[in-house]
Amino acid sequence: MPTFRIKFTVEGHGYFPMDMLRYDSCCPFRSDDVDKITYSYDNCEVDEMRTKRSVELTMIVPTSKANVERLVREKKLPTEGRWASFGWNVTKVKIIPAHQW
Repeated sequence: MPTFRIKFTVEGHGYFPMDMLRYDSCCPFRSDDVDKITYSYDNCEVDEMRTKRSVELTMIVPTSKANVERLVREKKLPTEGRWASFGWNVTKVKIIPAHQW
């Protein structure tokens, strides 16, 4: 079965919704994205919490190309509505075949 990586960006401010990593089975794309996630927990000043941040995330999806494209098109991967419920918006969704990693 083919495997694909979905790389996407979430943008928001305030506390990063850590449970979304579990919910969407995703992880930070690079180490600086980890820093952006932990920033909200290390810096509790009100002004700093208003700072909008972009965090790149990735997930691995073992399924057919048609199925992964459908899941992204229907906004089921990543789960855009759930991210939005935490005040974070999903942007820049990209599907990458395994042979291009």
